[in-house]
Amino acid sequence: EKDFITTLVEKLQISYSDHEKIRLMFESQVQQEDHYAILGVRKGADKDEIKSAYRKACKTYHPDKVFHLGEEFKKVAEEKMQKINLSYTTLMKQFS
Repeated sequence: EKDFITTLVEKLQISYSDHEKIRLMFESQVQQEDHYAILGVRKGADKDEIKSAYRKACKTYHPDKVFHLGEEFKKVAEEKMQKINLSYTTLMKQFS
């Protein structure tokens, strides 16, 4: 299902940020506690801790960092980055 949506988004030329916003409105699989675990921070972490963990995770899991390892690793990295982005966005909403 996610692959179909990704293909559809690409064909319709929907920007990544718009796709993320729409997906976040309907995403309900990851619980609040899991967002902290995905970013590797303690529950109740402050804004700076979350931002720092997000940047560290991006440096580690960004698909551009593993492109030389092949498509399989790139796909895994893309899926991980989607979870990281969702967690970061969700947790940062509490500070807005």
